[in-house]
Amino acid sequence: MIGISSGLLKRLKASGDFQVHHQLRTKPGFHELDIEAFVQKLKRLAPLMNPADPSLPKYVPFAIVARGWYGSVEVKANIVRAVLSGELPIVGNADGTVAGLLASYEGFQRLAHDERARANGGTRTIAEAARQLECNTRSVRRLVELEWLRATPTPKAFRVTEESIAAFKKRYVSLLSIARMTNSASWALRNICKRRNLPMLVASQPGKKSSQAFIRAEQRKELLSLRSGLRLKSLSPAPGGR
Repeated sequence: MIGISSGLLKRLKASGDFQVHHQLRTKPGFHELDIEAFVQKLKRLAPLMNPADPSLPKYVPFAIVARGWYGSVEVKANIVRAVLSGELPIVGNADGTVAGLLASYEGFQRLAHDERARANGGTRTIAEAARQLECNTRSVRRLVELEWLRATPTPKAFRVTEESIAAFKKRYVSLLSIARMTNSASWALRNICKRRNLPMLVASQPGKKSSQAFIRAEQRKELLSLRSGLRLKSLSPAPGGR
């Protein structure tokens, strides 16, 4: 009926997020009236909507939010708390039940990643670091090798510290992120940087031809201005033309 495991419900009960009015908090189990009140509280978060509605933002079913594989019971409890507080938006309800609640996909992914990072001592996987820095995983590995990012070893690979990711993002921005924003190519932006002597940090790997480049965050506007100027120049009519 509620779509939440008893273990998760116990954790929410202990923290006061699942309110108990009809049974002693120290008594095991749950009173059906408390469960019904919690169900109604969750159902009021969003009205019924057709999940096939094209105007509906990308979503993830509440059943995945509450029963997902992505973390411990405490991690799931923190995400349910985010749903209750509105930090994780509910965009609709597919069938009028708690399981039918539709949570914002982007909001859920962000919170799930944050919770996993917190559970792993403030670190991110290589793929998560790449998404944050808007580069590929090879570049993340190289930035770790160059000690621009710090990492902690794991049995399979390593995890990048959130602190070093945040520090890097304050100083540098990837050309790929600018290319995506301007609907251009990162290699073209790199050529502009080379022609105008705009310093770049290149995450090149020995023996590899492909590499990704970053510029200082404060030079982002300068690069955009240079690109805009070159684009306008290329669109201008030739002398004597109409």
